[in-house]
Parts: sequence; structure tokens; C-alpha cells
Amino acid sequence: SSDLNIAENDDSYLVEARVPGLAKEDILVELDGRKLTIRGEHKRDAAAYSREERATGKFERSFTFKHALAADSIKAEVKDGILTVILPKAEEAKPRKIEIVAK
Repeated sequence: SSDLNIAENDDSYLVEARVPGLAKEDILVELDGRKLTIRGEHKRDAAAYSREERATGKFERSFTFKHALAADSIKAEVKDGILTVILPKAEEAKPRKIEIVAK
């Protein structure tokens, strides 16, 4: 669905997920090997609303990347209802430029 976009370049993956109405405390981003899981939960007091018009409840999205990731360098931020996760590829997953020696 359009709730999630994944872009890839030589060095990293960029994941953008729509998380309208969620604060960073409501979102969990986990990496297990090459599998990224994003979980979110709307934690509003249900008693405060007699009719609930906005989306509530939990969501979870998981996907597995084909390259190894540099887990220690992953960054995640949420701004304006968009969660952005930058996942750098591990060094061994990056393309290598081979130097050609003229003889």
C-alpha cells in the first residue's frame, strides 16, 4: 500500500511509513537480522471519546532486506506523521569498485 515506501541506493535503504497521529513513544522499530518490523499503537483514552472517528488500534509491518545491514548505524525519526528509517548497508553489502592497474 502507499502507507510505506522503500528506496535503495548503493549505501543504504530509506523506509518511509505514514504514522498519522502517533508520537515516537507510540512506535517501535526493531531489526532482527535483515528483517525490519515497525509497530505502532494509538494509545488514547477510549473513555474520552464517545464516538471515535480517527483510526485506532495497532498496526505492524515487516519486511526483509536482501542485503546485510549496519545495525549500529540505523537512524529513525518521526516528523509530520511520517516515520523515516535510514538503514545503512553493511560494508560487505556495498558495491566494490575494483581499481584497474595499467601495465
